[in-house]
Amino acid sequence: MSQGDNSLTDDASDSQSLFSASTQSDGSQPEISAARGCLRPAGKSLAAVPAAWNADTSDDDDDPAISYNVEWKLSINKRRQAGQSELGISDSPRKFWQDVLIRELTAHHAKKPCEADETKIVLSTTHRGTPKITKSYPKLDVNWAFVQKKIQEWTKLPKTGKDDNVITVNITLNCSYTEVSKAARASATAIQTEELEARTGDGNVLSRGVCIRKAYKLMQCPGPPCRKGDHCWVYESEHYQLHPHHIKMLADHLQAGRTLNGHDDVPETFRRLVLDDKRDQEARQEREERRKRRRRNCEGLSDPMSAPTTTSPPKLVFPTKRLMGYDMRREDLVRAYGAWQRLQVSEEQKGWYDMMQHLTLERGYDLDIIASNPEWMYYFYTEEHGIPEGCAWSYVCDVPAFHEQRERR
Repeated sequence: MSQGDNSLTDDASDSQSLFSASTQSDGSQPEISAARGCLRPAGKSLAAVPAAWNADTSDDDDDPAISYNVEWKLSINKRRQAGQSELGISDSPRKFWQDVLIRELTAHHAKKPCEADETKIVLSTTHRGTPKITKSYPKLDVNWAFVQKKIQEWTKLPKTGKDDNVITVNITLNCSYTEVSKAARASATAIQTEELEARTGDGNVLSRGVCIRKAYKLMQCPGPPCRKGDHCWVYESEHYQLHPHHIKMLADHLQAGRTLNGHDDVPETFRRLVLDDKRDQEARQEREERRKRRRRNCEGLSDPMSAPTTTSPPKLVFPTKRLMGYDMRREDLVRAYGAWQRLQVSEEQKGWYDMMQHLTLERGYDLDIIASNPEWMYYFYTEEHGIPEGCAWSYVCDVPAFHEQRERR
């Protein structure tokens, strides 16, 4: 077998030792205490080469008269992880790789399993007129015999002026982390998400959006479906309609680090507020009915010019054609649009989009109304219910894009 073949065979064993170093015994690892003694940081004078480095006379590649520099770099997933300069090397490149560099590379990737993809070698010299040589090898199968041969040839080149020729070997090892199974990743992600959304009493403050979203999730109608919308509060077998200020109170409760485990675990202040709002709503409806009856019994109308002027929202616009198809119910289209919006934002903002979906369904609006009246809906979300302007703007302006995406399917 030729010298080059021996090099490839040895390097194949290097690959095994690099990514399985933890399974080998200490006796199987090459000793590098003496080898590291001659290395120095960049900018220092050349270190003296110990005789022990060249004691192995069976290796014909070693030549104590030859000196070169090594600059190595470890890149994992296209990001540099480690690298430095080793100056004044007199061992053969293959021996330096086996005795020194393998240990360095293994130490820097020990935290996560990875595998070698490519080893890139760049040979260069300061001799004028001698171009650099670039070689790329799969995994760790480097032809070190070729590298050693070029170093020996360049050592014999004449000096350039008064300076000696400096030979540099650049070694770049490109690796990638070993992928875990998709099922394991999905399980870990689900657990982390659940822990994040459930963490309310350990001293960590959840973001406002996450608290609002969790409050909406806990207050979903348990069924059978009622006329109060997707979210309501069930108390003594009766479904009570929830408004955004009720959800905000529950979000405040969660953000303060207190627990909330469903309809039967709401704070007492929330219970009183919902019941009081229910009584106030019934009282307003009764007063409105009385006014209507008085108006019908009134023979004449008051002077319209005497009525006080108030600031009104933008005028409603009635569309001349439908924007969405009828393959789904209008309420389901609103829910699908809300889910599509939440996919494009972070956890902190999803609560605001849940609130806009709830308000839309509560008032019986659909996507046609939102698309035809963006100014009116923007006023409705921001001025009347305190939705952040950026979230409201995206919600009212993205209906055409959602419609086009559905039609391309």
